[in-house]
Amino acid sequence: MTRLGVLERLAVEPAPEARRRLFYSLEPVWQTIDGDGGPASSPYQRLLGLSRAKVDWPVTRNAAALGLTPDGVEEALVQTLETWRDTVGCEPVEPWDWWFAGGAAARALRDTAPVHRIQQISDRYHASLGADPAALGIGFDVFPRPGRPLVPVAYTEFGGRSPSRSKAWVMGTYTTGGLGELTELVHETGHAIHIAAIDTRPAFIDWPDSDAFTEALAELTGMDTAEPAWQRHWLGASVPEAVSLRGRYADIMLDVCWALFEIRLHADPEQLPNDVWTSLTTDYLGIVPHPSCPGGPCAAS
Repeated sequence: MTRLGVLERLAVEPAPEARRRLFYSLEPVWQTIDGDGGPASSPYQRLLGLSRAKVDWPVTRNAAALGLTPDGVEEALVQTLETWRDTVGCEPVEPWDWWFAGGAAARALRDTAPVHRIQQISDRYHASLGADPAALGIGFDVFPRPGRPLVPVAYTEFGGRSPSRSKAWVMGTYTTGGLGELTELVHETGHAIHIAAIDTRPAFIDWPDSDAFTEALAELTGMDTAEPAWQRHWLGASVPEAVSLRGRYADIMLDVCWALFEIRLHADPEQLPNDVWTSLTTDYLGIVPHPSCPGGPCAAS
């Protein structure tokens, strides 16, 4: 099982106790963030100190790119979460049940995107937009094979820099298929198309990896998988728009919480990561806190 595979399973597994076991299998992920629950005990907390030492840290840089101040970004994120809470409600939900609560679309469309077809679906979709991954020379190494280590987080990077065209590679380990892994692959392919569009001499070939601009470009196609018309055309089945958006935005709300989490820990690094995360997800999403668990299980997303 991979992290992506666990998250996909959490959306479709009908048995609550099985979901709980799956969720707890992510404990190594929590520990990279919160360590043993003490100050400066995790890799993330050490990284936080290095990030704070920078004059131009990522939130400031991304805020400027959007024409905002860091305070303006924080205000917008809070307003987004408040809108979610006012619209969807904040009924208590166990952390391992969050994905299932928003997973009706994933369950309904699970069989339409088996793992052996997700790259074919993504490639055909992007080719229909005039960006055929094969024609652009994009490489994919995204499925398990003997002797290949699992890639825990899907990502896209340069495979080489040449005078003619940048070579992009999409890396990951997709094992379950389904709407979640398909959406992730479509998103990463969007990054690869961005890299393939860079045309300059090798000394200047680079990209602003993981900033607001590059993520927004990848989401131009990544968001389409939540559209019923897209689902009907490429998967042969669809769910009502409200059902599909409920699942897509449930994931986005975790991203919004994560952005606030980073801003607030940068502002006050003496706070414990799990305390900050638990406060955000409880107040805005209704996720039940479990502060006594080692490593802080609410940090798993």
